[in-house]
Amino acid sequence: MVPCGTLILPYLYLGDQSDASDPERLKCHNIYYVLNVTADLPGEGENHSIHYKRIPARDSFDQNLVQYFEESFKFIEEARQSGRAVLIHCHAGISRSPTIVIAYLMFSKKMNFDDAFKFVADKRPKISPNFSFVGQLCEYEKTQLRPATTITLIPPSSTATTPSPPPPVPFKAPGVPFVPALAIVINIYLIFRLSILTLVRFSIWMTIDFIMIFGYGIKNSSLEKDPYPRKLVVTTIQKLK
Repeated sequence: MVPCGTLILPYLYLGDQSDASDPERLKCHNIYYVLNVTADLPGEGENHSIHYKRIPARDSFDQNLVQYFEESFKFIEEARQSGRAVLIHCHAGISRSPTIVIAYLMFSKKMNFDDAFKFVADKRPKISPNFSFVGQLCEYEKTQLRPATTITLIPPSSTATTPSPPPPVPFKAPGVPFVPALAIVINIYLIFRLSILTLVRFSIWMTIDFIMIFGYGIKNSSLEKDPYPRKLVVTTIQKLK
């Protein structure tokens, strides 16, 4: 019996365009599904009781083959589940169709790229996917080997008690990074850098504001009412940075 491509799996053949040219020879190998991975060769629909499907892919570096993996795998699985074999071919059976076969092995047999490539190359030594297809297979390998994330839902317990409230968050003045320690540093800095008039005004403001903050809360302090101290504090902090 004349061979019809290279047997990769019991239900999967890899070949070139000549292997798909004779429907009767295909049937002799139980091949009733033909996946044509070219953009120009005919082969779509059904003819002589053989199911044809074409993947319009070019053997070029800008061709994205990953986008066709899923529909190719479905076609191959359809053949397997029906008890038939499938022939995957391109022009020469060297680049495009081997890429689909290698990807299918990675998907169905959970192989990594190296093992899948070696498995196919041992049976068909002349395969040579172009560099772009190799890169796409390596990227596809990452998605196949990535562990699935599972989320365990814990049902609420009938004896569960009401959770205690979170601890109080320390007070921070909105809009201004102002804490007592920083205020002391600012005050020391002002003693040496600012005029006496400005220093006196700032010291009075800081003393009064401390009393207002700790006695009545931030909303009654000068941080909310007097724009000058706010501007002075911000400017001084920027200088210290």
